[in-house]
Amino acid sequence: MHSFNILTLLSFAASSTALVPQPLFERSVGSSCTTPDGAGTCQSTSDCVTTGFNLASYCPHDANDIQCCVKKTCNTPQGSGTCINTANKGSCGGSMVAEYCPGDSTIQCCVSGGGSTPPPSSGSGAGIVAAALKEKGLPYVWGGGGCSGPSSGGFDCSGLTQYAICTSLHLTIPRTAQTQYHSSLGHHLPRAQAQPGDLIFWGSNNGDCVNSVAHVGIFMRDGWMVNAAHTGTPVREQAIWTSSGGAQIIARSLRDLGVSVIFGIVGIPVVEIAEEAINLGIKFIGFRNEQAAGYAASAYGYLTGRPGVCLVVGGPGVLHAIPGVGNSSINAFPLLLLGGSAETHFISKGAFQELDAISLLTPHTKLALRPSSLETIPEALQSAYRQACYGRPGASFIDLPADIIQGHLASTNDLPRTTILIPPPPKPSADEPTLFKTAQLLKTARSPLIVIGKGAAYARASNSIQTLISRCKIPFLPTPMGKGVLPDSHPLNTASARSTALKEADIVLLLGARLNWILHFGSPPKWSPHAKFIQVDITAEELGKNNVDGISIQADIATFIPQLLSHLQNWSYNASAAPFTSNILAAKEKNLAAAAQKAADSSLPMTHSAALAAIERTLSSLSPPDQGNIAPTQWTSPAPSSPSPTLGSVSMPARTQRWAWGWGTPSPRTSPTMA
Repeated sequence: MHSFNILTLLSFAASSTALVPQPLFERSVGSSCTTPDGAGTCQSTSDCVTTGFNLASYCPHDANDIQCCVKKTCNTPQGSGTCINTANKGSCGGSMVAEYCPGDSTIQCCVSGGGSTPPPSSGSGAGIVAAALKEKGLPYVWGGGGCSGPSSGGFDCSGLTQYAICTSLHLTIPRTAQTQYHSSLGHHLPRAQAQPGDLIFWGSNNGDCVNSVAHVGIFMRDGWMVNAAHTGTPVREQAIWTSSGGAQIIARSLRDLGVSVIFGIVGIPVVEIAEEAINLGIKFIGFRNEQAAGYAASAYGYLTGRPGVCLVVGGPGVLHAIPGVGNSSINAFPLLLLGGSAETHFISKGAFQELDAISLLTPHTKLALRPSSLETIPEALQSAYRQACYGRPGASFIDLPADIIQGHLASTNDLPRTTILIPPPPKPSADEPTLFKTAQLLKTARSPLIVIGKGAAYARASNSIQTLISRCKIPFLPTPMGKGVLPDSHPLNTASARSTALKEADIVLLLGARLNWILHFGSPPKWSPHAKFIQVDITAEELGKNNVDGISIQADIATFIPQLLSHLQNWSYNASAAPFTSNILAAKEKNLAAAAQKAADSSLPMTHSAALAAIERTLSSLSPPDQGNIAPTQWTSPAPSSPSPTLGSVSMPARTQRWAWGWGTPSPRTSPTMA
């Protein structure tokens, strides 16, 4: 009975350093040396070409003149031979066959007997490889393959290995990878002894091949295998999945940064990143369109304060993800976009889905870069992740070429350092002179107004703002994404009298709100021409924009509010000093009465206001807001510039709703809220 070898590899998360012999540096010329590709002798690099090939890092000073000269046999479909340097091919006496020796293309297999191509002998490992390679290009089919060949037009991983061994050895091995691994027909080998035709197994739970085999492939030569990898990829030659691969380094770096979920759409070449991330316990959420994935990732960033990660293919995938990048940048949502791209050596040659994504996205992101090598992947991801959430949050982009994703380090000893977990962004505070000036200005106000923006929600400043409003009795207005920091039902909420509040306010404290089109640029006629603004924002670039004569404070809002309260001490706004509060109350009553009249309209077809009122009554009966419950949705006024009041508003906590008001997408008329 023939036997076959089974090679076990640990999972990607486990270190394979112990499987690779370490360099021995206490050597002299003529002494022996040991490498992963066999034993050799330390020789001058110029002398080795006649007897074998050079391997660096296994003899002293080998970078200059002395390297380990190794003589290694090789197996090809044309037969067995010896690995030699092509510079000495004249001494071969046969044919030189590429890609069956370790090292670069200058090392090839010298096969004696000329250029004939005899069929592989029965029982040879090369025959197993040749049988599998004959099926290259057939699709992956779950449960496909076996001794009788492809089924349903293709193979899965274990079906391909069973077919190759049945065809070459006329030996039937078990059908599934798990039982193949435990079969008594083969024996386990260390990686250094692997030969073409040996089987490679992966365990899905920290390398546990005893209880959970996840995949099997056929060893071809050092660093390469033939396999049926997964849905969407054909039977093909592929780099062996080890912890030194680009996809594994990317996934491990994301995990070490604290990433627990990835949004996106996979395809060539990024599918391997998603697979490795899943193997490390990162949840992957797939979408049908990159725009939706980008929106979801940016919303995740806003809701959690940590960059949402979006993974897409190159070319059209990156193009479709740009709306998410724009929405992230304009709304200050932290987002890390990872996009695949063509191999670097194919750039400008018309490669598959080729696109200069770096040039395209640089103007729209805080950072756009491409790792220069596998060793620089962790540092690149760390920089992009930090940029996305430090300062004013926004989008970062990493371009990942196929040769980076599918590349492998020469040795696991070259693995880059573990990515360091990034601490939360620093929280700047206001200086004492500015705090004093701010407090004095508020105390002189006859019609003060606090505008609560999404920056306040992002800073998780609800409790401190609640204390400020309750102690100082200042009316407030939430922006669309500032809703929920305080309840909509709060008596000092001016949302139902928005136009009156804007027109009459004289001193305005902006908490994480920009003076853009949503707030009419802080200009007349919507605002009083005498209004003064105190702008608090974590982003220095926003300060002073449309607020030249006001006070600008760069600070974290949750840090700033307690500082301000200490300067205001026991002061509170005297509503009787001016008609501001009474005018707001009168406007509220008028607007709410008009809204109630519209909601009571029973004419058919049903009006917009009547429909929303019916929905609000139903939701409130199912989940009463006055009992502290949250209704499953919310209906609000059609636009921030509309004089119409909020109708049927159900209060929701901050950051449980997302509006895309910064660009006005998606349309609030068709999608009022995004949870």
